[in-house]
Amino acid sequence: MLELGRGGIPQIVMNQLYKPRRCRRRSASSCWRLVDRRPQVVDLKAMLTAFVGFRREIVTRRTKYDLTRAEERAHILPACARRSSSSTWSSA
Repeated sequence: MLELGRGGIPQIVMNQLYKPRRCRRRSASSCWRLVDRRPQVVDLKAMLTAFVGFRREIVTRRTKYDLTRAEERAHILPACARRSSSSTWSSA
């Protein structure tokens, strides 16, 4: 929020706020990436390609880990199924 002092002209203040500045016109940035454990400047395409590859590797690792954990617990399921089918819930 912006408050004008006494005698402030709103249109002039708005013009000054929206005036294009030199720093707003530039959009260049440097993208650093570790390549073989060494920092290098890369372009946007290389940066996005590296990020997608990294995310793919992470998802693959997480999926393999979840699968391994599920396979470790799989031996419990047949025993639970037998128990639930043999138990009687009626009070006869």
